Amino acid sequence: MLLISAGALMIRLEYIERYKRMVDDARIHGLTEYIVSRYEAGMDTRDFRRSSERRGRFPRIVIRDMDTALIVFSSRRDAENFSGDIYWDYVSPASGHYRVYIEKDPFFEYEEPGFPLALAALASAITAIFSLLLTYLITRPILKLREHVEGLGSDLSVPLEKRLLERQDEFGELARSVDDMSIRIRDLIDSKQQLFFDISHELRAPLARMQVAAEIVRDRSEKNGEDLVINDRVDREIRALDQLITELMSYIKEDYTQLPTEETNLCVLVEALIEDQDFSSSSHKLSFRCEHPDLNILSKPVLLERAIRNLLENAIKYSPEDSPVEIEVKDTDEGYSICVLDAGPGIPDDQLAKVIEPFTRLHPESIEGIGLGLSIVVRAVEELGGKLELTNRENGGLSACILLPK
Repeated sequence: MLLISAGALMIRLEYIERYKRMVDDARIHGLTEYIVSRYEAGMDTRDFRRSSERRGRFPRIVIRDMDTALIVFSSRRDAENFSGDIYWDYVSPASGHYRVYIEKDPFFEYEEPGFPLALAALASAITAIFSLLLTYLITRPILKLREHVEGLGSDLSVPLEKRLLERQDEFGELARSVDDMSIRIRDLIDSKQQLFFDISHELRAPLARMQVAAEIVRDRSEKNGEDLVINDRVDREIRALDQLITELMSYIKEDYTQLPTEETNLCVLVEALIEDQDFSSSSHKLSFRCEHPDLNILSKPVLLERAIRNLLENAIKYSPEDSPVEIEVKDTDEGYSICVLDAGPGIPDDQLAKVIEPFTRLHPESIEGIGLGLSIVVRAVEELGGKLELTNRENGGLSACILLPK
């Protein structure tokens, strides 16, 4: 309604301006010439007045002979006292001097020249306010929906605004659909995680029985003086299976927020991990460089150790035997970096983003594992406020860097 009223007001203002310009209208000039020519020819002009009034085609006018002061033509009964709202002078071909008075419509009695402009400004302001209000009412629910959808990537439990869900229009229907979708996705993820947890938990019982049986067999073999190679092999497989189940349960259920934060010496932590790996795997040449031996940071050492250990194990697992594996710890302006550099085949560029997803493996047939190592690294590093960067080295191999903020 406001837009319609503003439009009608603008039309009226335009009509006022056109009315003021009517003195230049060819029809008024033609009427004046016709009446003056009849008057100068000695003809009566009253019949034309009556016909023009019946037609209502022209505004009321008065034509005065300025030489004799006589009224030549009038559509008003008080012509003698009428001075006109608008007038103009007309000189006939016979050199007669006449003045034409034109009366404005009483509906448009505006005295101040600036008033139409002020009225137009007011109409524009009302239209602008209405447009802004309409834009807000339309865009607000859209912005709320966008914020909610963007937030689903990090937290599926965030509810949608109640007022938006209770709307009875198309936005309300869309909001309810988005809310139902987020609930279904959350339930699906929860059920998937619960399934993995239940499977891992159920595997614990037969694994414990296997460990007991392996110990019994080992004791008998030792008493009989038999070779323990097979027993050692069985023990390694049982430990590998136990570690796999532990990592799987840790990835699904562990709450990293409960871990303590402590001051940790980066170089000492990395050096201890390298010693462990060097002891268990002597087939690779591990080298370590630390620019600042006294580099202490406030961190969660359990998470940091788990992330670095997984990177070291991946570098050893995917690089050839006797190849070097380099570990570098640096203190830069952007933060702290722990980089593990290997001489393996690297990762195709189009797979660098995908390889950090859970259960993703590039070489499932030739390399043991279930594809959780880098996923665990990413989760641990993100909990520490950092990020993991994977890049292929120019001369072959992979560079895996943990970047931590200061």
